[in-house]
Amino acid sequence: MGKFKGPSGASGKGAGADDDKTKAELLDELRALRDRVGRLEKERRGGDAAHSRIARRMERFDTAMRQAEGLEQMLYDVLDLALEVFACDRAWLLYPCSQEADSLRVPMERAAPDFPGAFALDENLPMTREMRTTIETALAVDAPVRFGPDAGRPMPQQIADRFSVRSQMVLAVHPKRDRPWLFGLHHCRGDRSFSDEEKILFTSLGSRMGDALTGFLSLRDLRRSEQRYKLLTDAIDDVFRLTEPGDPERLVYVSPAFERVWEAAPERLYRKPRLWMENLHEDDRERVERTYFGFLRDKTPYDVEYRLVFPDGRVRWIHDRGFPVRGAPGELELVAGIARDVTEGKLAEAELVRAKEFSEKLIQTANVVFLALDDEGRVVQLNEATERITGYPREELMGRNWFETVVPRDRRPKE
Repeated sequence: MGKFKGPSGASGKGAGADDDKTKAELLDELRALRDRVGRLEKERRGGDAAHSRIARRMERFDTAMRQAEGLEQMLYDVLDLALEVFACDRAWLLYPCSQEADSLRVPMERAAPDFPGAFALDENLPMTREMRTTIETALAVDAPVRFGPDAGRPMPQQIADRFSVRSQMVLAVHPKRDRPWLFGLHHCRGDRSFSDEEKILFTSLGSRMGDALTGFLSLRDLRRSEQRYKLLTDAIDDVFRLTEPGDPERLVYVSPAFERVWEAAPERLYRKPRLWMENLHEDDRERVERTYFGFLRDKTPYDVEYRLVFPDGRVRWIHDRGFPVRGAPGELELVAGIARDVTEGKLAEAELVRAKEFSEKLIQTANVVFLALDDEGRVVQLNEATERITGYPREELMGRNWFETVVPRDRRPKE
């Protein structure tokens, strides 16, 4: 068998040495590649493990949120859990996270017994230059920001001294319909650094807190609106009612004045929404029902007066107005009605009519001259006796100057 020669015609002996060198280099590269693959696999497993730990911890927060009784309690439960998970001494929410604020407050806080914070001490925090810098820093990024000896950012001295804080981590939280809040952790027993895993967890928790705050603030605003609305409607004498637009049989609200005007408990109207029609005067019933049900059908405002007749014969006059209540996009949300007891006004009006009729009858039947003049002396009203006594018919006197027409010249008023 012939000997193998390299490309240059060298003998197999020289070629074997080169092959050995090439194999050694390949083995080294292979070992290096294997080591790199091993490190990457280890990092991947470590990343999977870290991701798994973050997921497990977030599941604890999610469980706390789901099980809480009410939004406010949910926020407090999350702060309680943050104390444990992040091994900190204080977890808090500060408001507002705004450089424009004159002072800051801590509406919610959980703290270790030895380290009460601004909430427990019922203190507002003045807006100092350091606090403004802290807020500006938090608002500038969408990630946690750490303050402390080893963080590259010093603790605000005001906070460090007043509340014994060695280091803190904060995150700006952005609920909808409100200014930003600041979510933070304090470490008071010593400085504390945070791993990337903990920062990811804190960021995820901050996002959940933003959603929770949105719900909490919406509920708070709704309750305040309801309280103001109830104070208003309970205080007025008018009967105020709200019904569902698609279901007139579903009463949403009726004010307490219903009991005084209709002489029936409001609870009865909730059970029987057409109760207010039962005492309608028979002469008014058809007109009122046509107006009201036309309003429900066409959703156009109505304005109607009618009488209620009670078992003892008493009559009460009602002025009733209805109108649709629309939301921001123009969608019909509720149907509102306001009913006012106008009985006293109606009685006074009727009394005035009777008095006027009596006066006119008295004037017309009196056997004396009775007339009314305007400021120019022209006749604007007269009775039958005036025609008979003066001999002038009504049409010749009305609108003419009384003195120039009837009174002799020598007996006229001097100018």
